[in-house]
Amino acid sequence: MYIVHKVTCGETIAQIARDNHCTTSKIKKLNGISSTSEGERLLIELLEGTPYIVKPFDTLSKIAEVFGVSEQELCQLNGVNEVYVGEVIVLPTQSV
Repeated sequence: MYIVHKVTCGETIAQIARDNHCTTSKIKKLNGISSTSEGERLLIELLEGTPYIVKPFDTLSKIAEVFGVSEQELCQLNGVNEVYVGEVIVLPTQSV
């Protein structure tokens, strides 16, 4: 399912992702952007799962281990091969 989100003053891609249960990488790829501007409209793909903000020293394998899911599942669900601090990813619902 997709929605359109209008960016407000000071809003970041990470905030938008967290608030809309999406991932920062999906928002960037879907809209062809690396940053946002106030008033910009973004297409957001809503994902099933729980948002998780990547913390310092997190890796996909560490996150997968902590939440009892496979690294491959995290990669497929989020469309990424690596994660960065502050990025929002989605954890499968059953793992939380």
